[in-house]
Amino acid sequence: DHITGSGLLKEEFRNCRSVIGLSGNENAVADIKVEDNTTLSVDSIEFQIRHTPGHTKGCITLVNHEYKYALTGDTLLIQGCGRTDFQGGSSEALYDSIQSSILALPDDYELWPAHDYNGRSVSTVLEEKEFNTRARLSKREFIDFMAKLNLPYPRKIDESLPANLKCGLYDLPERFQWYMNQKEQEQTDGAIIDHVVQVEPSVQLVNDVRQNKYYVLDVRDPDELVAGTQDSLLLPGYHNIPLADLGRDNYPAISKGEPILLVCRSGIRSQQAGKVLSMLGFTQLYNLAGGAIKWGRQVYD
Repeated sequence: DHITGSGLLKEEFRNCRSVIGLSGNENAVADIKVEDNTTLSVDSIEFQIRHTPGHTKGCITLVNHEYKYALTGDTLLIQGCGRTDFQGGSSEALYDSIQSSILALPDDYELWPAHDYNGRSVSTVLEEKEFNTRARLSKREFIDFMAKLNLPYPRKIDESLPANLKCGLYDLPERFQWYMNQKEQEQTDGAIIDHVVQVEPSVQLVNDVRQNKYYVLDVRDPDELVAGTQDSLLLPGYHNIPLADLGRDNYPAISKGEPILLVCRSGIRSQQAGKVLSMLGFTQLYNLAGGAIKWGRQVYD
């Protein structure tokens, strides 16, 4: 009954991609849908995909053989397992997934579940074989055990499931719609947040930038500034210092009293940069509300 944050991450980080299993998730939206027994590469890290249905029809487990660990989601928890009484769950399928796809790994592999309500983070295949009482049952015993749990229906599952089919950005309950709109509501023209003035993209702002009335500081990472997409639009005369590099005495050319227009993809990181610069003594800080995305839509559309 949790709503995914993948959509928010995708809004802020241009190279972020959402990944789900192909089987069982036919009606869900994601950038990448992976098939069983294929490989997913994340930079230099490779995961073997194992389709592990049971808690839901679409659950997967990610296995990294180089470093000997698996991300088990809600399929296998520490000394427990996911419930099977909703969302296409199946006790029979869950038992097969646990035994054939997870506990079949070498005993020294670490197992990292999606969460644990007792403050634990990691177990091992051997520990689960020894201490997970559900995993030690026979298949018939396991199915009977799961059928008798009589767990209460999750309070928020009916509002979470539709949202999770669309990266947590659409079909949201009203209280989350308000949260999703909060950034735009806060970043209105002239508003001051943490000593940083919010400025909306406009023709006047374009003219001011072209006349060098601002020191334009783009805090995106260099690989985000590659031309070719609306999200990578660059303001005239920009200077680039990534957010992570601020505070390293790498802006000697900027006067602390000079007007600085801060830019990123969506206006979030640039606002954070403004907070950093304010603490360092810079006094005329302006955040491009909505970032390069809004700049492109309002100025060039």
